[in-house]
Amino acid sequence: MAKLQTIDVKRVSSFYKFDVSKFFLSDSFDIYQCLECDIKSFDRALPGDSDFYDILQELDYYYEELKKEFLFAIKKIGELNPKNILEVGAGRGYFLKKIKNNFSVKASELSEKSIQHLKKEGIELDTPKDIYDFICSFQVFEHVDDIKGILDFCDKKLVSGGYILISVPNNASEYFQEIFCCLDYPPHHMHQYSKKSLESIGRVMNYEVIDYWTESIRIEHFAAIIREKREIITKNSKYRGIIKKMAHLLDIVLLPYFFYENKFIGHTHTMVYKKTT
Repeated sequence: MAKLQTIDVKRVSSFYKFDVSKFFLSDSFDIYQCLECDIKSFDRALPGDSDFYDILQELDYYYEELKKEFLFAIKKIGELNPKNILEVGAGRGYFLKKIKNNFSVKASELSEKSIQHLKKEGIELDTPKDIYDFICSFQVFEHVDDIKGILDFCDKKLVSGGYILISVPNNASEYFQEIFCCLDYPPHHMHQYSKKSLESIGRVMNYEVIDYWTESIRIEHFAAIIREKREIITKNSKYRGIIKKMAHLLDIVLLPYFFYENKFIGHTHTMVYKKTT
């Protein structure tokens, strides 16, 4: 393990409008990177609990009803045509709602509020006896402290020759490389994944990697990168306030014309594995 950086807890906790101090064991925490699997993890920090996520779920932007990785997953499901599907960490069921009329689907979820949403949508919950041909998980693995635990759970639920699709934030993307995103750190995220990290999961589980997809950068993330670079350039300028106001107006007018979606790697990437016999 290589120690990469020490982060001040105040830098992260100031993002939240509620107290998150109980999730940190000191005034700072360190980022470590496994030199073998490339996964990044944190010390002296705890994962958010159900109360933490119940608060976040009330934010309009937290759950998106249509994510680009959903479209990729639907395409793969159409190609593989599984008999039954489990979504691990299904949230409010936005993905399963899109496919439940054509496929046999169930959800695995820990949040009581999310479970109530799923029941209202008529989405059945996983039971201990259930096994599946296809398992998917969107934006979940980065939140889990015990990676081995969730992988073992999926492995027990997946039939031999079945498929698992894992979608997580892409730590190698330009957005995360340029922007300090508080949500990418504890207590929200407990791990960060590169493409190499996802490939290492396949090796550890003895699964075959059959497909990989990465999202192109979104315009709002592209704009955030530009703002961050502008902040660095104008940091010591006495005209910083004026420049910021003028640049904001120019961004609104000109950014759409200079934005090329496929030029940069985006926020999310997804890997599909096949469980070998």
